[in-house]
Amino acid sequence: MGKLRAAGASPVLLIEGRSVFSGPVANDGIRGVCLAVADLGITIIRSEDPDDTAAWLFRIASRRRDGAVRNRPIYAQKERSNVVSPAEAALAAAPGVSTVTAKTVLEQFGSLRNLCAADLNDLQRLPGVGRKRAKAIQALIHDPWTAPRSN
Repeated sequence: MGKLRAAGASPVLLIEGRSVFSGPVANDGIRGVCLAVADLGITIIRSEDPDDTAAWLFRIASRRRDGAVRNRPIYAQKERSNVVSPAEAALAAAPGVSTVTAKTVLEQFGSLRNLCAADLNDLQRLPGVGRKRAKAIQALIHDPWTAPRSN
């Protein structure tokens, strides 16, 4: 699989035959191998017979020749999520604090620097920030960092 993965930008494992589940290997074993191959970034395709394999190979070659990325019609494109500022993302890292709550807090305080000077009561006065969230924000800002232990 390593050689297959290294062979190109979009490796494909094509398995030909009626069923991969009809051999001596247990079904869960085959599923596990397929997942391991997929985790390596290798696409798995199954074909029925030599004619089906030829059709797959032709289709794969055509896509690679024409370019793998194709423009998609507007209706098929995924809508982009709202952009989250680095400050919102940092604040939303506190347990129980969503990006919505982070935005509310930052709108009140203006910056993470100003937020650092706020006390627990200042935070609890904000809509959506109770004692638990206020403590999580305070811990995010004020708790000392310790390096994780390596094994």
